[in-house]
Amino acid sequence: MGSTRSVLRPLSVTPSPRPSSISDVQSLVVLEATLTPPPPNVQMVRDEGFSSMARGMGPNVVRAVLMNASQLASYDWFKAEILNTGYMKDGIALHFTASFAAGTVATTVCSPADVLKSRIMNASAPGSTSTLQAIRTAIKNEGPMFMFKGWVPAWMRLQPTTILIFLTFEQLKNGVDWWRGDL
Repeated sequence: MGSTRSVLRPLSVTPSPRPSSISDVQSLVVLEATLTPPPPNVQMVRDEGFSSMARGMGPNVVRAVLMNASQLASYDWFKAEILNTGYMKDGIALHFTASFAAGTVATTVCSPADVLKSRIMNASAPGSTSTLQAIRTAIKNEGPMFMFKGWVPAWMRLQPTTILIFLTFEQLKNGVDWWRGDL
């Protein structure tokens, strides 16, 4: 009730401490409903149609596939290659190094998908959501390196996550092996 009064106070001519009847309460509720803007997703559906809720879904799925495939494959590859050199033994330092390299590969592979996903999701005109149109326009205006805008912030965000994921994974794997008696 307090929020209703604060919203209606500037509009009321005579201050009233409380509504005196049910019809007063109903009119206050109706007035508050008309003054409260709809949530952003409701407004988006009203303005752009229901299909706007799925804008960017295709690039988002592509990005998820690229992220998982590049992280997992490059981590295993870097780990095996570093072990083959003999510079490191299997341990936390090896896992950290391999996951650091995997995070760098994953950021580089996913950067184009991230940029395109953001541009497609931010497009508001009905005809501007085509992925190919977004690529053509960006290459024409900015050149092919547009796909790597924001690489450093993305790398800085992804590195700690990738390192923690693989360090935790390897330690859990070692714990399970120890519990089973495989070590």
